[in-house]
Amino acid sequence: TDNGNAPTGISGVLARWAGRRVLRTVLARGGRVAGANPYAVHYLREALGAPADRVDLLPLGVDTRVFRPDGDARGRERARLGWGAADVVLCTSGRLVPGKGLELLLEAFARVVAQDPRARLLVIGDGPESCKASLRGQADRLGVARWVTWEGWQSQEGLNALYNAADIGVLPGKMGGLRDLLGCGRPLVVEDSPAVSYLVENDAGAVFAPGDARALADAVLPLVADGDERHRRGAAALRRAGELSWESVARDSIVLYNQCLARYSD
Repeated sequence: TDNGNAPTGISGVLARWAGRRVLRTVLARGGRVAGANPYAVHYLREALGAPADRVDLLPLGVDTRVFRPDGDARGRERARLGWGAADVVLCTSGRLVPGKGLELLLEAFARVVAQDPRARLLVIGDGPESCKASLRGQADRLGVARWVTWEGWQSQEGLNALYNAADIGVLPGKMGGLRDLLGCGRPLVVEDSPAVSYLVENDAGAVFAPGDARALADAVLPLVADGDERHRRGAAALRRAGELSWESVARDSIVLYNQCLARYSD
């Protein structure tokens, strides 16, 4: 679960009831339970009643075999998209649907461009035509349409090339695949929420108050303005990607499984 998307109403009651029953069965047999982000760990403990010492964090990983720094791809894609050496490109990716924070990102981007016209925005993904039309209309109304580039769905290799072409990643709402951008050595700006803020630990990016366009712009602007700071945080992002690589997650998973097996053998 992510912050804000746990089921509510009757469906939420049923989901929590079923979750508690599954947990009781797993824990009674000596098992453990893992959450895919710190908020999920909190939900397992607080909403479903799992004992703190039986809950582990196994985060969604970064595919560092596919997502990695690539200077050739950066040059090629920036030339194709018409960006100059001085342009500073913000990037987001995911399904273009309500609830992903894209409206908030466009509002924040308008504030960023007003203060630093070198900024550009790359939006990668697809969605219903009505939503895409609404987002493009918002960009027009805000007067930033000519600074926004829209790219559709991409292969993993295509995403790697576009992430390398960008300078800063922005995750304006719920969890998504943009975490892989860390593997390209790009800083990431995320909500100040346990569901995603762990991604930018150790200076791998910045956080902003959820739902606050001004706060998002304020978090982005120092990275747009200062190339040295982007480079420093980008290097930290690359280190963070190594900590969150699927290989690292796999090693932690094996430790967890061995703990369960040892409990069974006892």
